[in-house]
Amino acid sequence: MRKAAISIILILFVCRAFCSSEVRQIDYLPFENGEKIQYDVYYHWGIIWKKAARGILDIKYSEYDGKVGFKSTLACQTLTFADKILRVRDTLNSYTTLNITPLYYDKIANEGNYQAKDILKYIYPESGDSVGGDITLIRKKRAPWNGVVWSEGKPYDMLSVFYYLRTLEYRSLDLDQVIDIPIFTGRKVIIMKVKYIGRTIVELKNKKSYEAFRLNLNFVNDVNLKDEDPPIDVWLSTDKKRVPLKVEGKLPVGSLQAEIAN
Repeated sequence: MRKAAISIILILFVCRAFCSSEVRQIDYLPFENGEKIQYDVYYHWGIIWKKAARGILDIKYSEYDGKVGFKSTLACQTLTFADKILRVRDTLNSYTTLNITPLYYDKIANEGNYQAKDILKYIYPESGDSVGGDITLIRKKRAPWNGVVWSEGKPYDMLSVFYYLRTLEYRSLDLDQVIDIPIFTGRKVIIMKVKYIGRTIVELKNKKSYEAFRLNLNFVNDVNLKDEDPPIDVWLSTDKKRVPLKVEGKLPVGSLQAEIAN
């Protein structure tokens, strides 16, 4: 059941491969201070469509460790009927520089009887191509785990990466191009393989249609490239804001869809 809860969080989002020495260079930010987006999350199985959860994603100016930047938050909670199956009250927080270089991330999970907190502090050495993650994992009825995990390239976490994806210039990509992005998760690093599917029209349940960039996200193990989680499809608006309009992912039974509500 915890897999389903994690999928709810993942579902809310949402080439030239980036080599390890490449510097993050963002020329334009498609979001602004105070942006807040609400999402409705639907469970789909056969002909059944049921609204299962809601999420709020927001970003604002803040400061972390003396550095001025952004703080983003994703809060997700299941609705009444879904609470009877698995009550979820999860919150993700991320601090980045104004250039979306991640500095700090935490996830506070309350999923049924499962309670946990993950804390990630980024380490940027003065030299070298690796980035470290000072990770603390706190679990109910267990001693906390702490360790440092290193990643080649420019790693992100599961919240800051979706803001970074909004900064990419998709019009310059070829169809089916893939971008590999390292992601800190738990005690390890996985690879998010972002495939650009192309431009399409997406119709939401509010009967509105939008032109969108469609992406397919696959998560694979950094060591042996085996599938880590089911793939996720993401639709971003093609206007200058590149807003995540819809996200869809499969569950062991059925699937979940998140759609912009405001």
